[in-house]
Amino acid sequence: MTSLSGKGLLATGAHWVERDALIRELSERIVQAKTATASLLDWCEEHGLSDGPIIARRLQDDRTLSARDLSLPALGAMSEELIRHRRVELARGDLPLVTADNWFLPSRLSAQMNEALDGTDLPFGAVIAPLDPARRNFAIHFNDPGDGEAWGPDTILEHQAVVIDGKGRPLAVVRERFQAALISFSSRP
Repeated sequence: MTSLSGKGLLATGAHWVERDALIRELSERIVQAKTATASLLDWCEEHGLSDGPIIARRLQDDRTLSARDLSLPALGAMSEELIRHRRVELARGDLPLVTADNWFLPSRLSAQMNEALDGTDLPFGAVIAPLDPARRNFAIHFNDPGDGEAWGPDTILEHQAVVIDGKGRPLAVVRERFQAALISFSSRP
C-alpha cells in the first residue's frame, strides 16, 4: 500500500487551486469580451493552445423555430419572427474548446451573415462582428468534476448570455460549455 505524504496532498491541493483560478480567469475574460470567439483566440494564443483560427464544427442540423415554439424572452422576438438554432463545437485545430448552442434571429442579420452561418465554419461571433456585438451574461456555472454534474468530465464552465448589437438590439441567446482543454496547459511539467 502506498502512503500519501503531506507534500503530495499539498501538490494536489495546489493543482486544484490553480485549476479553479484559471477557470475563473477564463470566465471573467469571456464576460468582458465582445464575443467569446475573440476572447478564446486570445486565450489560446497566450497559452500556446493549438494553431490557426477558431472554427465552428456543426454538431447537428440547424432547426428553424417560431418564437411561439421556444421560450426565449431575452431575444425580444415578435411572435412572427423566426428563431434559428445552431449547435457547434468551437475548435482550434484538433483542440475542442466549446460546445455552443445559439438561438438567433436571422431577420436581424444581413443576408450575407445568414449565408455565412449556413455555409461556412465561421463562429457566430466572427460572422456578426460588423454589428459591434456585446454580451450580457445572465448565468455562469462552474463545473466541479466531483459534484456529479451531468455535463461530462471535460466541461469546466458554462455561460448563458444574450448577444446584442451595437444599438442594444438582441441578436441571439447562447449557451456555451467550455472544455477542459482550455486549461490543459496548467498540468504541463
